[in-house]
Amino acid sequence: MRKRKERFIFGLVAAIAIISVGNRYLAGRGKGSAEAEFEMTTAHQNLLNGSYEDALFHYRRIVDQYGNSRQGREAYYWIGEANFGLGRYDEAIDAYEEFLSVLPDDDILSPSALGNMAASYEAMEDYTKAATTYRGIYERFPRSSLAAWGCLHSGVCFEKVEEFEEAEDMYRVVIDRYADSNLAAEAKQNLTFLTGKLQAKGLRHAE
Repeated sequence: MRKRKERFIFGLVAAIAIISVGNRYLAGRGKGSAEAEFEMTTAHQNLLNGSYEDALFHYRRIVDQYGNSRQGREAYYWIGEANFGLGRYDEAIDAYEEFLSVLPDDDILSPSALGNMAASYEAMEDYTKAATTYRGIYERFPRSSLAAWGCLHSGVCFEKVEEFEEAEDMYRVVIDRYADSNLAAEAKQNLTFLTGKLQAKGLRHAE
């Protein structure tokens, strides 16, 4: 079930990112050669079809041949996505880090890169790094559509390493800062369960 959930989140985020970035190029914000854009389109088709190795081939060609273009820099993100889809989490993290070093403030892809870096750490059961990386979405991109999602998952991962105060903080951020988000109810539920757990352990007095 967990693997299916990870794949669903990955596929959803990838599809949203491809559509958003595609719209940006149509609006004239992206700069790069027509050849690089054709290569990128082919790679995206392979990615969404689950042909991750084929997608990697094309994304790497973009880096090699058009590395100074916008597509060349963005390709690092997509290399991360393809490796994530293949379950190569270390390689995915490396690619996301490379992307964030060349395009640290992209309003669409940078929060997504942090989210999938965190998901990679979580898949490898490094919950501390996962928690802090998820939290980084909120810290760096508080207006991102992924910020509330990042805070919620940060709280879950902090719970797993028994960093309960940090988990509470993350749930409260979702409840207070993103009250209109459909994740606020889930954060309230998680906070209620966490409070009950702490009371059962004698770490919190009943109010």
